[in-house]
Amino acid sequence: MNMTNEKTPQPELRYTVRVWTEAKTVDKLKDHAKKVPLYHAEVKELETDEDGEMTKISIQLRAKGRNEYNQNLALFLINALK
Repeated sequence: MNMTNEKTPQPELRYTVRVWTEAKTVDKLKDHAKKVPLYHAEVKELETDEDGEMTKISIQLRAKGRNEYNQNLALFLINALK
C-alpha cells in the first residue's frame, strides 16, 4: 500500500445551463467565450421564438464542482454583458 500525501487532482466536469435571452445578447456571449479561454465556455443557440426577439441558448463551462461552476458562470455573464 502506497501512502503518500499527494492529492489526486479532481477531474473537471462540464456543466450546462439553458436560458432564454434577448437575441441581441447572444453574439456578445459568443464573442466573450472566444476571447476569454479561462472559462472554457461554449455558447450554443438552441431555438428562437416566433418574433425573433428571444433566443434559447445553452452555456457550458468547465468546473471542478457546482460551486465553482456557479462562480464561473456569474463572472462570465457579468464580464460578457458589461
